Amino acid sequence: MKHKLAIRCWKWKTAQRALLAGCAIACICPVAKSQIVPDRTLPINSTVEVQGEANLIQAGTTAGGNLFHSFELFSVPTGIEAYFNNAQNIQNIIARVTGGSISNIDGFIKANGTANLFLINPNGIIFGANARLNIGGSFIGTTANSLKFADGTEFSAVNPQIAPLLTINVPIGLQMGANPVRILLQGSGHNFTLGKIAEIQRENSPQGLAVQPGRTLAIVGGEIRLEGGTLQAPGGRIELGGYSRTGIITLNSNGSLSFADSAERADVAIANRSRINVRTDGGGSININARNLEISSGSILEAGIAENLGSPGAIAGNIEINATGKVAIAGASLSPQEFFTAIINDVGAPGIGNGGEINITTELLEVTDGAVLITSTRGLGNAGSININARDRIYFTGQRPFTRNNTDIYSSGSFSRVEGTGAGQGGNININTGSLFVTNGAVLTASTLGQGSAGNININVRDRVLFDGEGANEFSSGAFSRVRGGAVGEGGNINIAARSLEVSNGALVTTSTNGEGNGGNIWINTVDAVTLSGFGIYDGFSSGLFSQTERLASGRGGNIIVNTNVLRVQNGSVINAATIRDTNGGNVTINVNTFAAINGGQVFTTTNSGGKAGDIRINAIARIIISGSDSTFTNRLAQFGAENVAGVGANSGLFANTAVESKGAGGNLTIQTGQLQLEAEAKISVSADGEGAAGDLNITANSIELDNSSLNAETQAGNFGNIRLRSHNIILRDGSAIATNGRTSATGGNIIINTGVLAALENSDITANAERGDGGRVQINSQGIFGTQYRQQATPQSDITASSTFGREGEVNLNTPDVNPSQGLLDLSPQFVDTSRQIVLGCSPDEDNRLSVTGRGVPPQPAEALRSEAVIFNQLENQSETVTPQNTPTQIVEATGWIRNDRGEIVLVASPPTNRLLRISGNCHAP
Repeated sequence: MKHKLAIRCWKWKTAQRALLAGCAIACICPVAKSQIVPDRTLPINSTVEVQGEANLIQAGTTAGGNLFHSFELFSVPTGIEAYFNNAQNIQNIIARVTGGSISNIDGFIKANGTANLFLINPNGIIFGANARLNIGGSFIGTTANSLKFADGTEFSAVNPQIAPLLTINVPIGLQMGANPVRILLQGSGHNFTLGKIAEIQRENSPQGLAVQPGRTLAIVGGEIRLEGGTLQAPGGRIELGGYSRTGIITLNSNGSLSFADSAERADVAIANRSRINVRTDGGGSININARNLEISSGSILEAGIAENLGSPGAIAGNIEINATGKVAIAGASLSPQEFFTAIINDVGAPGIGNGGEINITTELLEVTDGAVLITSTRGLGNAGSININARDRIYFTGQRPFTRNNTDIYSSGSFSRVEGTGAGQGGNININTGSLFVTNGAVLTASTLGQGSAGNININVRDRVLFDGEGANEFSSGAFSRVRGGAVGEGGNINIAARSLEVSNGALVTTSTNGEGNGGNIWINTVDAVTLSGFGIYDGFSSGLFSQTERLASGRGGNIIVNTNVLRVQNGSVINAATIRDTNGGNVTINVNTFAAINGGQVFTTTNSGGKAGDIRINAIARIIISGSDSTFTNRLAQFGAENVAGVGANSGLFANTAVESKGAGGNLTIQTGQLQLEAEAKISVSADGEGAAGDLNITANSIELDNSSLNAETQAGNFGNIRLRSHNIILRDGSAIATNGRTSATGGNIIINTGVLAALENSDITANAERGDGGRVQINSQGIFGTQYRQQATPQSDITASSTFGREGEVNLNTPDVNPSQGLLDLSPQFVDTSRQIVLGCSPDEDNRLSVTGRGVPPQPAEALRSEAVIFNQLENQSETVTPQNTPTQIVEATGWIRNDRGEIVLVASPPTNRLLRISGNCHAP
């Protein structure tokens, strides 16, 4: 039909026929070119006049600052312009579509002045790749049923009203129907790539739907879907809202939309390199309300201060995401350009002003396959924070797809950064959820490379936090706070509060400084447990908690503080605070009920340069057990090298050491616990392998047990370290050692032991020896010493020595008031006593009686104190002498057993209770 009309218009030549044809075409051609048809439901109906490629929309009904239009059909084909020719004093142009067809917009929509434009079509709206806006005000495209006003009236697209219902009031809300229809925005997608994290390579990108700076662009319907579409509102607001049931969406005076908390929402999808942008010189907010939100395939949400824009005091707006279901931010494009999926709120270089926040509230959040959340500053201003509140769970997992020759490989995660050109504070990363999982190379990172401090990472979780594994590019999963080389600022803290925390298979929780600022602290508070386990399969790096001062650092390392019920460090994992500069390393403080380091698990502080190693303090109310070694350590060291494989050898242990060729002093190691148990070559050490002094080892425990294990404070060249032990009993077995030996020219350290009982068996030694230096001092204050004695030189037996190969002998002082330690264990007499002659078979109940226990005086076992008296009970009096005549005398019966009272005393009884396990029945003989 269009083709025939075009030919006919072209071939008519005569004036008369041209005149007649012109009249005919005036009636017919608008139907061919224009798909905008008024519906004649208004007092003053809209008119549409076709002028070339433009559809001039005029008339309509005016009420105050509102101009009402009503159409049966409203679509704008490619290359066509729909021009609302309104008066300059009009504030709101309100256009409804009452027919049953979708509005297809692939051309231009234009209006005069600064009027806002409302397009309401309950049947659906499709914005094509060529759709453009040329209006001075805000634009609201919606599939709502009607627009509500402050006086209670509404302008309905499903129930058209007559003139008296039109109002001069401002619109206050959108009335959604029972099943709102979807809105689709199409486009070719942006062309941006990511060279480095937070450094976007911006090329020319399609304009898409855009409003003037400071204005609102709102798309509200049922399901909202962007497929390569672009929305832009520089310094203004972009609002996306999906609504699935009847309800009202409030229009606020600042251009924002408000959804009721109880509103049933629809899904919103942003895919295929779609772009939503509000960056400019300040302001600019993005607000998305949905049931489920999907951002995928290289799509980007951008807010912040743009490059070369802004001013002192300028503040960027926020990116707000509110979903009642799931938010999935998924992955990068697989195209050769390596497009990426991101939510970014930044201050560009050299922009001026503070960046805004990224706020996500949802039931479940998934950030996968290299998708990122970024707040950063590369200009003069602070970066904003990332705030995530997920009622159920949060997953960060995976990395961007990559090829082997592409070095731009980045993990999924949240990043808060002060870039190298930035001068301002980094934002915080705040996470509140039920459970948090950061896996397969995903990360949470707060860092500074410029002039300003990094933000904090704050994790508050009701249940479980898991950092696990590495990505294929050998990036470890984890949480990282970093002061980079050249930065001037403090590192942020990492704060984790949860029921339990697991760091496994090469994952890390790390604070570090390589610039002019102190490293941040790691604070962990869990109700149940902290478990560190394993190492990375790609690089062999140990899982764990780390605080590092690096080669360019002038600040000190951060501290590591763990408060929990049970702490397990196992299978080659570590807690490490180290310094490789002249600045001091951080300290490690552990407050637990039970601590276990097994199968190569280690806690250590060390210095590799002139700085002092940090201290280690462990308070374990119940127990500390250190056991075994890491069977994979030697192979990992050979395969990956010492730079990757953390740890002080393969053995489980606690170490406050100094490295070879270092000059700094070692840290102190202080332990307070109920029971300290070391076995299977476990170690506790404050040794110094460099020029600096060793630290001191101080242990207070109810009991200390070493089985083929050692306590060391050995020194290579610096001042000696000391060992101080205070315990009720100390047992050493199977070649165990307590040593403060001085190697080469160093002096042996001091060993001071205060205990009830000390037993050293099976070639277990206590030594303060030296090679060319002087021997140290051994001071033991004990109620009893068993299995060992002072000797001048080591022997195959258990020894106490303070010798020197070439220097002066040390000093050994043994203070044992009740036992001569030179006798070792007492030998029993070979003459046996006939016990049948020593124990009577019966006791007369009417006579005074007495039971005595005799023996050689040794304790029942080494763990018990030696007692000078062993009388169980002295005398039974005849009670009949004190009984009054009128009462029946109480019969005294023969004792047939014994019980232990609440004071721990043994008492003989006539009839022992049947539920006591520890009893012996008999005729007045001792237990």
